[in-house]
Amino acid sequence: MFKQSIIKEFANEFLALSRSRPEVEIVILCMESVSYIDLSGVYALKEAVTVLQDRNIKLLVTGLQAQPKDMLTEVRMIPYIIPEDALCRDFQSAIKTLSASPAPYHYPQKNEILIQA
Repeated sequence: MFKQSIIKEFANEFLALSRSRPEVEIVILCMESVSYIDLSGVYALKEAVTVLQDRNIKLLVTGLQAQPKDMLTEVRMIPYIIPEDALCRDFQSAIKTLSASPAPYHYPQKNEILIQA
C-alpha cells in the first residue's frame, strides 16, 4: 500500500505540475536513481507520458537502467509510447539531443524545475 501511494502521489504531482506550467515544451525525466519499476510504476509513467503527448510536450528519458528499460520494453511502452530516440544516457546527452533537433526549444537551465525520479 505504501508503494502504491508513492506512485499515485508522483502521478498526481506530475500531472498538477504539467497543468500549472502551460509554457513547458520539453520534459527531461531523470531516471538514474530508479533501479526497479513494477506494473503500477509503468501505469503511472504511462499516464504521465500520455498527458505530455496530449499537450505536444517532448519527453526525453535519461539514465534508464536495465530492469526499468526491460519492463518498459516488455509492455511495449518502448518503442511505441516512448521512442528509442527519446532515451538518453544522461542529462548532457539529452541537451545535445535537443540541440540537434530542428525545433527551437527553450533549453532547461540549472535553476529551472527538474523532476528527478
